[in-house]
Amino acid sequence: MAQIKLKIPVLVQDVRVENRPQYYIRPVFLAYPVASHPRYEQAVAQFQREIRQIFKGFSLNRKNLEQLLWLQFHPEDLHYSQVQCEGKVGKEFYSGPFGVISFSRNNLGFACMPSLANFMFMTDPDKGAIEKQAQSVVQILLKKFRNEEDEDDQLEISASYAGKREFITAIEVSVRITHSPFSFEADFDHQFFRRMFDDTEFEGEVEVEKTGFDLNSRFPSELDRAYHREDLVQQVYKTVFTGAASPIVLVGPPGVGKNAIVEEAVYRYCHKNTRKEKVQRIWKLDPNRVIAGMSVVGMWEKRFESIINYLRHPYEKSKIRDKMLVDNPIALLRVGKSASNSLTLSDVLKPYLEKRQLQLILLASPEEWSIIQEKDRRFSELFQIIRVDEPDAYTANLIILEKRKYLEAERQCSISIQAVKLLIDLHRNYLRARALPGGVLDLLEKLTAKFRYSMVDAPDVREEFRSLSGLNETIFDINQPFEEDEIRAGLTTQLVGQPEAVFALEGAVNLIKAKLNDPDRPISSFLFVGPTGVGKTQAAKVLCRQLMGSENHLLRLDMNEYLDDGAVDRLMGSEWMPEGQLVSRVRYQPFGILLLDEIEKAHPAVYDILLQVLDEGRLTDHLGRTTDFTNTVIIMTSNLGSEEVKNRIGFGQAQAAEDAVYIKAIERHFRPEFVNRINQIVIFKPLELPHILDIARIQIKELLQRDGFVRRSTMLNISQGALEWVARRGFDARMGGRALKRQIEQDLTTLSAEQLVRTNAETPILFDILLENDRLVPRITPLEFTDPIEDNWFPKLPDEKNGRRFYGDLLRSLEQLEKQIERLERRPTDVVETSNWQYYGFKARISQLKEDIQNGILAHNDRQYRGMRTVALRLKQGGLPTRRDWAKDGKENLRDRLFQDDAIREISEAYRYNKPDFDPVNSGYLNLYLDTAFLMASAEGFLRGEPEKAELLFESCVEGQGAFEIEYLADLYCGLFRLLDLPFQTPKNKKVIAVEGYNLSALLPGEQGMALFYLSHRNPLPVRVQIRINGKPVAGPLKVLRIFDGNKTVTDLRTGFSNAVNLTPEEFKLMVYGGFAGAAATGRKQKPG
Repeated sequence: MAQIKLKIPVLVQDVRVENRPQYYIRPVFLAYPVASHPRYEQAVAQFQREIRQIFKGFSLNRKNLEQLLWLQFHPEDLHYSQVQCEGKVGKEFYSGPFGVISFSRNNLGFACMPSLANFMFMTDPDKGAIEKQAQSVVQILLKKFRNEEDEDDQLEISASYAGKREFITAIEVSVRITHSPFSFEADFDHQFFRRMFDDTEFEGEVEVEKTGFDLNSRFPSELDRAYHREDLVQQVYKTVFTGAASPIVLVGPPGVGKNAIVEEAVYRYCHKNTRKEKVQRIWKLDPNRVIAGMSVVGMWEKRFESIINYLRHPYEKSKIRDKMLVDNPIALLRVGKSASNSLTLSDVLKPYLEKRQLQLILLASPEEWSIIQEKDRRFSELFQIIRVDEPDAYTANLIILEKRKYLEAERQCSISIQAVKLLIDLHRNYLRARALPGGVLDLLEKLTAKFRYSMVDAPDVREEFRSLSGLNETIFDINQPFEEDEIRAGLTTQLVGQPEAVFALEGAVNLIKAKLNDPDRPISSFLFVGPTGVGKTQAAKVLCRQLMGSENHLLRLDMNEYLDDGAVDRLMGSEWMPEGQLVSRVRYQPFGILLLDEIEKAHPAVYDILLQVLDEGRLTDHLGRTTDFTNTVIIMTSNLGSEEVKNRIGFGQAQAAEDAVYIKAIERHFRPEFVNRINQIVIFKPLELPHILDIARIQIKELLQRDGFVRRSTMLNISQGALEWVARRGFDARMGGRALKRQIEQDLTTLSAEQLVRTNAETPILFDILLENDRLVPRITPLEFTDPIEDNWFPKLPDEKNGRRFYGDLLRSLEQLEKQIERLERRPTDVVETSNWQYYGFKARISQLKEDIQNGILAHNDRQYRGMRTVALRLKQGGLPTRRDWAKDGKENLRDRLFQDDAIREISEAYRYNKPDFDPVNSGYLNLYLDTAFLMASAEGFLRGEPEKAELLFESCVEGQGAFEIEYLADLYCGLFRLLDLPFQTPKNKKVIAVEGYNLSALLPGEQGMALFYLSHRNPLPVRVQIRINGKPVAGPLKVLRIFDGNKTVTDLRTGFSNAVNLTPEEFKLMVYGGFAGAAATGRKQKPG
């Protein structure tokens, strides 16, 4: 195998990627390989890496000889220039610079056009300057390219223009090549005979590239830098590059910077020896890859020997040797062992290390090095130990700030000092298992990669840490304090009948929030003791939801599976089963709740490893990997003592005596040192019937989250009577909540399944379960959506020029109404009772509205005053299909969309990003128009002398839910009636609004229907709005009129308008107007003017 040094002429262009400038490098005479990066040295390093990749395992033959020759082709007089060319291709004109690379060979002149498919032509001195010849070639080539293009494609000539900063240079890369045999040279090393006689030969250079990589090749831009660690860097540099070939090991905790120190030494060596062709290289080897694919006995040994021999003699006739770096040292003692072979990689290495024929560099944690010393003392004593301790806080901060500057330049982003400070605080409180500075730099690397070309600030750090840990932001963000009794109230609603457990869990949450937990132990540890079915496991789930927002971070292990002597190996891992079930899960998910169910059933040896966890907050497996438990809450459950307490019932035992029985049973079963390391023992009490009712409600909520209900868009409502009936049937003092869960499955879930399979899965339904004659009775009600109203319902608002005329039309409508009232008053009739207070109130409304319109006319004449009195309406359209689309696609389209979370979010996003439909000026027009429309509609009842009384009744379709939603709806209608000057009354619970006025039978029936509220992590909640006029209910089906997306938006299905959920009365007025505007189309109402 021969080593050659390529000096490749390259073209460096300036391009823009994501609107950012980058260096784009490619060979002058070939189209590939290419490399691009915002920094020039990084682009060069990337190009060199691409070239090495091409020559990795490269065997020279007739097929690739041409590629090698072109890469090596570098004329001494290579010259780059730009030629301004102008012309016309078809109907397209072009004018711009084109790059031309010229050179001579054997007294002949040549030129190359790199942007035009590397076209090369011979130059002729008799035809004038090269610039003139290039212009002619460009014209010919562009016409040729245009003729070859499809008719639908357009030739982008401007893409071929040369950039202002374009230039050529040469990049040197050393590669090794071998010669392949010609086709008539037979290869007799057939695989069959190779396996039979085991005469496989390995090429060391090829194998070392397969199993590792050369750190030197990453110089200069891809090597990690070690800042403010000068003494350690100098010690490693002298030992590796200037001293004897003695093996060394850098021992330090993860994150302390061992890799960076070695790479900094490599950086300095490469920088010092840039011009030398033969240098000492460090190969970072992965031991596990050495035996990959080695299926025949003895093959991996030969492969490893070939690698070692190559590292000892990388250059012919040279004493320079390469070095080996391994950052997984335990693998050296493990890889290679099998049932028939005890030889390992370390055994192969020992003779070379003892004779100083190979220098091996190991990176190990203190735990890994202790295991190596324990397993192979002879191997460990060969190494010189360099201790790498965690830097002090001041030095660590300096390192972090240096890395910050590097990442800002590398990723072209900006990192605020607040973000850096927050990262350091988060490390101090939650990430201490990984030493400084690595614990902070790991997160900083992720953030800068994620926010390339932008700003990294404290909120981005909080979001990244929330994603990493799973913790709710309220837990780790000191700027979000808890409200008084907030945690206790949340826990009490989910954990019923166990006040002591609530108190204990609240203390754990407060401990985490206040950051007062012992940093060297688990956050907290509990032993929950009590009879079955009282909520011990539920308490762990409740705490997990409180801290993490879901139960996904609950790590549950049933200890009755760890009864035998092999329990510890299954939990911790062994030589033949490296991944232990306990340590691997906590290592993968270090933040969470570890639930050890029925701990008393575990093998006694399990208690010994738990002692270390409870005391030190960490475990080290046989591979030297340390698992951190300091961000874990450990909860153990047990039934110890419950049988004894049950047998004592009836003898008047006080609660304190029962607790003593449990404590005595615990002390009898566990060793004192184990009990003393548990933070708190919580005794759970048996549940009573009132508790069972509350638990039933909780379990019903969980039932609603099942896929069958959510997928079918089913809203389940169970009456209080039916719930109590099921709860009483499921009450069992011995089995607690588990008996209730079984009863719910038998009664409610089975009945629901029987009914749901008979319904159309595509139709959303209200599913009521009632209790009648001591039997559960189902009732299914399909949920329908209202139709959008006609497109011409909305008034045509004027532009500014016609605003005065618009106001005049409204004013004339009111004046005509006043004349009608005057004529009516002169008649001798009882239609109008002038003594009625509503009579004078209605006339006052007319006068007030006329005054408002006249003020609008005055404001219209004053440009500075125009629109200032009116706040722009926030209503927008665009989130729902139009009536035309509705007619084309049918109601199913809208119905399907409105029961998909993504579609609801789409409506909210459309409202957020759509342009406003109203400005202050046309908002003023619309408000006065609507006031006039409502007044004219009421005038019909006034002229008849028939005031009416109406009632709006609000009712949740799901019993026990919707109190807040009902209050919200009632407030909307109260605000509207107040705006329209309609007298109303409502009780404190706001379930009914009584209102008086004229022609309410025309104004309000359109509001009868349902409001559909989408709530976070819950099924949609429908609320009925029913109308009674003069004591009689309004006939007709109850259809969904509006949908509410949590605390974001409300969308009116009739009008298609969406608005922020905090509707103003003026905005709500437009939605209500759509209700009786549809009636006008059927002749039941007249528009004003």
